[in-house]
Amino acid sequence: TGELRPGWDTKRTALEGDASWSALRLADGSVLIGSDAGGAIFQVKGDSSKKLVSIPGAIAVVSLAQTSDGSVWAGAMPGNKLWKIDVGAGKATAGPQLGKDTKDVETIWSLAAAGNTVYAGTGPSGKLFAVTGGTAKEVFDTDDKRITALSVTSDGKVWLGTSERALVFRFDPKDGKGRAMADFAGNEVSSLAPYRDGVVAVANDLAEAVVPTGKTATQIEAAEKPTAGKGQVAKAPDVGTKPGADKDTP
Repeated sequence: TGELRPGWDTKRTALEGDASWSALRLADGSVLIGSDAGGAIFQVKGDSSKKLVSIPGAIAVVSLAQTSDGSVWAGAMPGNKLWKIDVGAGKATAGPQLGKDTKDVETIWSLAAAGNTVYAGTGPSGKLFAVTGGTAKEVFDTDDKRITALSVTSDGKVWLGTSERALVFRFDPKDGKGRAMADFAGNEVSSLAPYRDGVVAVANDLAEAVVPTGKTATQIEAAEKPTAGKGQVAKAPDVGTKPGADKDTP
């Protein structure tokens, strides 16, 4: 169009930990960041940040959402409980448990709010839960491993993206029914955002399989011991083979 427009102005704010897993913008303009620094949530405002709270037993805070009453909710890896975050007091309170046990729900990968109801996408069974008034109810089963993305559109329908088959479903709370809407070539739908009468979806095609749960402290300690696994015996190439002849690793 022959027009000149200003670009984005970006700033970096240093945080603890190796990665940021989730983010939630609050009404005051600050942003809550879920990190892997011992399950900490940071509050970033302007050029400064502060550690707001840490969730006990969590490796990372992988999902955040806010209901219409102003309550902030967090999902952790690993963990099968929702956590209610008091931003003002910097306090985390354990909420309802999702699923029958930790085998049914190991991590709450995604959260989305509709009014005062929180929808939670979980793994490793790929189930969707609705939490209202402190009560959790399973409302949909994707038959995939994990629900890694959630979004609620203006018509009240809940959209969910999965891993490891990269499927997108739409769930209608009014009739309690869901249907598959898309099947991507990748193996993970990492994000969903409302757009008109549907959603914009981001799909990853990861070279390595998605880790079903985070490493526990016990697993890390065992792996770091000097006598940890001695590895795998090397296998010499077959006679007459050429580089690249082997099949790709699944």
